Amino acid sequence: MVNRIKLLNQNEASEQSQELLNQAQKKFGKIPNVFKMMSNSSAVLRAYFDFSGALAQGKLDPQIQERIGLLIAEKNGCEYCLAAHSMISKGAGLSEEEIMLARKGKSNDKKADAALLFAAEVFEYTGDLDDATLNKIRLAGFSDEEILEIAAAVSLNILTNSLNNIAHTQVDFPKAKECSGCSCGCSN
Repeated sequence: MVNRIKLLNQNEASEQSQELLNQAQKKFGKIPNVFKMMSNSSAVLRAYFDFSGALAQGKLDPQIQERIGLLIAEKNGCEYCLAAHSMISKGAGLSEEEIMLARKGKSNDKKADAALLFAAEVFEYTGDLDDATLNKIRLAGFSDEEILEIAAAVSLNILTNSLNNIAHTQVDFPKAKECSGCSCGCSN
């Protein structure tokens, strides 16, 4: 697959984007292609960094955030985000089994399982959920703050999936394992 939107090297990016690319370099030890692609618009790159940075400071467990990233990448068929979230999830302490389950919208952890079910419904119904669905996630132990952060995590992942799918961003993370013999609807 060939990139349909140019991946800018740091010296090609605007001054505003260069600052953010420096942050990515420090965090990942390299500048991932997704950020090189986003740096074509310093507004998009800034929006991503601000949004993801704010969510990282929120109350929602980082492992649940990564599980949501895996689920939404799978649903959107985003090979780039699936690879990135698979690698980041391992670093966040998720087992290979939990990574594969998250891609299917499931977890062995009851609270994470409830979060994934809720995230899948937010995705499918674009947030137009009934009271029973909202009560169910609350009964699973999530506060209103966390509920909003789950919905925001879904939205952030839709953004990155969409950008990468439009751009056909070349995957520069270890490729995600194939999801074989499952009924998750994945294309692998």
